[in-house]
Amino acid sequence: MDEAPKEKKIRVPFSSDPVRLLIVLLVSIFVVEFGIMFLIQFYLPPIQPLENFIDALLLTLIEYPILYYFAFKPLVRKNMEESERNKVLSVENVLFTALAQNSPDCIKLFDTKGNLSFINKGGLAEHHYKDVEDAKRHNFIEALAPESQTEFKEAFNSALNGKTVSIEVHHTKEGSVNEYCFEIVTPIRSDTGEITGVIGVSRDITERKRRERELQEKVTDLERANELMIGRELKMVELKDEIEELKQKLEASVR
Repeated sequence: MDEAPKEKKIRVPFSSDPVRLLIVLLVSIFVVEFGIMFLIQFYLPPIQPLENFIDALLLTLIEYPILYYFAFKPLVRKNMEESERNKVLSVENVLFTALAQNSPDCIKLFDTKGNLSFINKGGLAEHHYKDVEDAKRHNFIEALAPESQTEFKEAFNSALNGKTVSIEVHHTKEGSVNEYCFEIVTPIRSDTGEITGVIGVSRDITERKRRERELQEKVTDLERANELMIGRELKMVELKDEIEELKQKLEASVR
């Protein structure tokens, strides 16, 4: 079983941290105000340095609750919610990758234009691909027989319209090691409900189809034999009727 990829620690940019921004802004307000008051004393009556300091400090203290409650607190809350959402998505991605890569089924992800974006190890082995990049270079639908290509396109369009569709597909010998597969095609939705792609999950049913063919052949043989038996019985009835008719004619001639 493959190990789940280790989660990398992401360095948060200075400008995206609301607390740091608040501190920098408050310090900037204090420094600017203090500097303004310092420069004003050269043009207006002198201001004592202590008064200059107190004025800048008071302005900063007045600005702090306004900035915090109406700007930075909502921003912090939004960032925390986004962080929690990203953690959930990260866990979901790890779980999906672990499940997909260890599944014997062929699991494929497509964008809304039908371009392959992901295929698991089972799918790579089934379709003779070296890796995901090799798979992307091929047109996946060419692995299907002509009659199944039409069915898959219809199922894909149904998924884009929000429907989940199941079909049986027939592969070409060059396109897959499995002759027949049962495929489920379903839409991928974002948190807002928008369809962002399509997922296809297929499972080998070649052996089941072989047994179905053998069973159908036996049924056909039994039906043919039954028809022969019925035909013979009808012939026997006709022969009995002819014999009875001849007996009657013979008796009539003797009389």
